[in-house]
Amino acid sequence: MDEKHLAILNEAAKRDEQTDDTGDQGRHMSEPKAEPAQLNTEGMQLEYIEDRGGATLMLQVVDGRYYPIFPTDVIKNIASLKLRNDDIILAGYLKAGTHWVWEILRMLCAGTTDIPLAEKDQCMVEQQAQADIDVLPSPRILNTHSLFEQLPAEIFVKKPKIVYLTRNPKDTAVSMYHHHVQLVDYYAYRGKFEDHVRLFVDGKVDFGSWFHHIDNWSRAVRDYPDIPIMEVNYEDLSQNPKKIIQDLANYLDLSPSAELVSKIVSECSIERMRAKKAEFDLDKQGNSIMYRKGKVGSWQSYFSEELNIWFDHVYQTKMADIKTLFHWSFTLDGQQ
Repeated sequence: MDEKHLAILNEAAKRDEQTDDTGDQGRHMSEPKAEPAQLNTEGMQLEYIEDRGGATLMLQVVDGRYYPIFPTDVIKNIASLKLRNDDIILAGYLKAGTHWVWEILRMLCAGTTDIPLAEKDQCMVEQQAQADIDVLPSPRILNTHSLFEQLPAEIFVKKPKIVYLTRNPKDTAVSMYHHHVQLVDYYAYRGKFEDHVRLFVDGKVDFGSWFHHIDNWSRAVRDYPDIPIMEVNYEDLSQNPKKIIQDLANYLDLSPSAELVSKIVSECSIERMRAKKAEFDLDKQGNSIMYRKGKVGSWQSYFSEELNIWFDHVYQTKMADIKTLFHWSFTLDGQQ
């Protein structure tokens, strides 16, 4: 590491120590410093986590883990959820492309792009009760942001095919920031990106740490080789969608025509997804929340040089202890 990078890291560390001394970083509060949620939070254990700038992020705590304002009883029932033999489970950290790949899987399984308009939340195990999931037609494409260890226990019996999504953590952090800012009713957050990214790194966000998520699922691949898990990487899908969609089809024992694969690529583009499905999630200004930009490398417009050097250092430190076969596009500052 050169002297310039070392000086920047030392300066950042000093500021962190000063902030920690005053208790301002990641402090848990009982009351928000932003407008309160409009959702029903009765009976929920809420925490308002304060970032370095003083803005608060509202999260629900269930069994010691952070979640959005989803039904508490549904979250607690995930492990007991009953599965079918032909279920497909789409998993990944928040903002890894779940909406995108869920739509691709629907079209592959249907054998056509002419499918009913639907939102993935209808099949999300953190949001839908057993009774609601039971009425869904097969094959069900269930989706989750949970850790492997939190999945329904029946995965060890039914052994459903699992698709696990990965994405560059810097782009993930940017997308998650906008997710929290735009979904005011869920998070009541009005902070700045440079403050929010530290909550992201520390795991003080819904579904916890990105690093822990990668580590947990990497261990699952090693420890349970009889459970089928296929990785789909966001950058790979963006750069070569036909190949990745065909790989998904092969994994699911499907045989789509080349024409269908091309149609799926077109129908699942960010522009088409936004045009068809933005109505499900609009912010108060009428902008799409879940189908915002979908670009690779947009982090470069958000990370200052200092923030980028700091993040790279944290990344190297945390990833040093994580053994994984998963991959994503990531270049350390100053390296080719």
